[in-house]
Amino acid sequence: MAVSKLSRVYNKPRGSVDSDIYLVGAIEAPEDYLEELQTLREATADEHITIYINSGGGRVDTAVQMLAGIRNSAAKVTCVIEGVCHSAATYIFLAADEWIVNHNSLMLVHNYSGGAYGKGGDLVDNVIANDRWVKNLMVDVYKGFLTDEELDSVVRLNQDIWLETDQINERLQQVVILRQEATLLHEEAMREEVKRKLKELSDETDEEVTS
Repeated sequence: MAVSKLSRVYNKPRGSVDSDIYLVGAIEAPEDYLEELQTLREATADEHITIYINSGGGRVDTAVQMLAGIRNSAAKVTCVIEGVCHSAATYIFLAADEWIVNHNSLMLVHNYSGGAYGKGGDLVDNVIANDRWVKNLMVDVYKGFLTDEELDSVVRLNQDIWLETDQINERLQQVVILRQEATLLHEEAMREEVKRKLKELSDETDEEVTS
């Protein structure tokens, strides 16, 4: 089984439930991040994983898998920008439960770059599919962090958005509010579902008594 050439996962001393992951430099092929992904997958609810980011971006498919790993991890995950967080690295950063943005940090949000090769018809299908895939991904990742107008300017007009530390933190506050609202809506929906099931059980009991 292939593993990272250079380990980017640092486990704290025995008895600690914390792990540190360093995402530095270009984001390369998914097989280079098996250790990081497994750390996220194996973590339990009492663990805390911190991902330190200083990356100009890279492979979207790798970033998508890291994003999924963070969202599906039982651990609390904090992402920290130490330098730059550009392009695909922003997908990973925004997937975290909590964030720290150090002074003098810089973020770049922009449209994807890529290419395709093969038979003519295959090229067209490839470009259309990848365009739809990444655009849907960007809506998922940047919802609440970018305004609808900003997101449209990136996706449709290929404009770049550069953000410094204070600007990033201001937008993260909006993301926190949206997540809190989503949690409240989910909890309300769960309560309504419990009420509905209790009523169904009560109605069934009444039917049994009267039959």
